[in-house]
Amino acid sequence: MRSFERPHHLRSHLLDKTVEFTGTLHEVRKRASFLAPLSCSCLVNVKNIRQIDLRKREVIFVTGQSESFSKRASKNI
Repeated sequence: MRSFERPHHLRSHLLDKTVEFTGTLHEVRKRASFLAPLSCSCLVNVKNIRQIDLRKREVIFVTGQSESFSKRASKNI
C-alpha cells in the first residue's frame, strides 16, 4: 500500500489488481497490524515478499514488482 500525489489517497497493490481509496497510512496501520512500514509512504504485507536485497535496499514481491526501502525499515521486514 502506498500513498501517492493526492493527499489522503492511497493505492493498494493486490496480487491481481490495484485499488485506490482515501485515508492515511497511519489509519491503515492501526487497523491492519500485519502490514509493515517499508518507508514513510509505503506499507507492505511481509508474506508477499519473495526476496530482499539488502545491498540495494529493495524488496521483490511475489508478483515481480519491486520497491525500495529505508534503512530504518530494514528491521521491520
